[in-house]
Amino acid sequence: MRYAAFDPLSTHVRQAKITSSVSPLSQSICSIEHVPHRPSRQKSSATSSAFAALASVNTFSPARAVVSITSPVAPSMNRTLTRSLARLRSSSSSFVSPSFASPFARARVLVGVFVGVLVGVLVLVLVVAGVLELVLVLLVVVVVVIALDSSISSPHKISFVYLSDVTPRVRSTSSHPCASFLLRMVHTPSSDVGRRIAVARAHVAPSSTNANAPSVLDRLFGASARGSARSDFTVAVLGAAGGIGQTLSVMMKQNPRVMTLRLYDVAEVVRGVAVDVSHVNTRAKVEAFAGDDELASCLRDCDLVIIPAGVPRKPGMSRDDLFGVNAGIVRRLCDAIATHCPRAMVNIISNPVNSTVPIAAEVFKRRGTYDKRKLCGVTTLDVMRAKTFVAHAKGLGDPQKIDVPVIGGHAGATILPLLSQTAPKLAFAESEIESLTKRIQNGGTEVVEAKGGAGSATLSMAAAAAEFADACLRGLSGESGVWACAFVDSAVTQAPFFATKVLLGKQGIERVGGMGELSAFEKRALDAMMPELMQSIQKGVDFARAS
Repeated sequence: MRYAAFDPLSTHVRQAKITSSVSPLSQSICSIEHVPHRPSRQKSSATSSAFAALASVNTFSPARAVVSITSPVAPSMNRTLTRSLARLRSSSSSFVSPSFASPFARARVLVGVFVGVLVGVLVLVLVVAGVLELVLVLLVVVVVVIALDSSISSPHKISFVYLSDVTPRVRSTSSHPCASFLLRMVHTPSSDVGRRIAVARAHVAPSSTNANAPSVLDRLFGASARGSARSDFTVAVLGAAGGIGQTLSVMMKQNPRVMTLRLYDVAEVVRGVAVDVSHVNTRAKVEAFAGDDELASCLRDCDLVIIPAGVPRKPGMSRDDLFGVNAGIVRRLCDAIATHCPRAMVNIISNPVNSTVPIAAEVFKRRGTYDKRKLCGVTTLDVMRAKTFVAHAKGLGDPQKIDVPVIGGHAGATILPLLSQTAPKLAFAESEIESLTKRIQNGGTEVVEAKGGAGSATLSMAAAAAEFADACLRGLSGESGVWACAFVDSAVTQAPFFATKVLLGKQGIERVGGMGELSAFEKRALDAMMPELMQSIQKGVDFARAS
């Protein structure tokens, strides 16, 4: 099992080992490895802060949490922990009061007193008898015993843990019983337990290691993941009557964080779509808006705007062939967003994403509302395809259990799956790397040709858009450790926009992750794609500035 532990007593974040026993989806028991230290007033204060922080994080939302500390605890430390845990208990009606058990402390004190008196008597007798050599030997033995005792019986350190797997391998530790800190979380069986586990796993992703990669602190908590979680968002889908928009609208209606779902399209049929979607038995209120006159009402006070509007691809068309129509649509919609909901997060689906995202950025810049943290090109479908194709190629049962980062852009050769960074680590032959990369890059064309001109990748794109929108809402709600790939304003390469993993938080994009260590094949592919990507970006910028 892998997990990240926050150690406030030594005021740093570290990776450690644990001994664990897991009953799937019901309970987790973790005994944490420790580092010797001496208790102090400063560390007691840090302990208090740790439990205060723990009280503010509801990633797992345990039904019951029992904290048991079995180590020698100074009275001042004991009082601090009691007060801290009392605050934690007050934040959750189901929190069970902890017990501070020090079974070894009292025995060690009594034995220490007894041995001290015995040694004193022996030293006195030996001194009176004039056997000074034996006195020296006895003192040396006492010093050695004291040193060994303090090395194996140090006070505990306080940590709180996010598990990254519900079926971990058991690892042993050398923790002394006197220094064990037991955290037991019993989870309430619920429909979203899988999501909770996925959130925990996200705390240790992504695996990027270069200077642009997220820090461990960001992986644990996010840059601004504090406070209570929101679940009352207003979301607008612009282009809701289209192939992607209709399916996406149904999926967003089912999102528990959506309070109001606004569906917009230039076609009047969107009103019928809204009635259809409103019959889904979830709490979100569905509203329909049609035509230019109602766009302002649709956008007013929105938290998230998703734009799948535009014409779909047909056989023989590239994403750039869509530019002439879709570029104007995106420009018009973003101009309205800048006027009526300038603080909303905007997810661009309309192709070509490599050009429409720069168009949106230029519109917002011209209107004085550009916030690079709030604008994303949705590339989640590339990640979905990468996971699916790799899982099938390697005979893995569930594509959701693997991770394949996809960087670059969202068109043909600009899509670069990082097969060298799959998690879990997988080995690929050179021919496999080439064939898988090509198939992932041409996934959209595969669907267009399979449908024989009757449509494009509308269903899978809607699923990808809904998944990314949910990640955005989770971040905006204050959930920590929410990572997803997206095409964003970036300094990772020379391209002003680039797709990598990003950390989503209450302010939108809180950190842009790096690429990690690339294989030789990936480095060549990256170099080859850059001219095309830069050209597509500049095409969008030029279009926006000329209009």
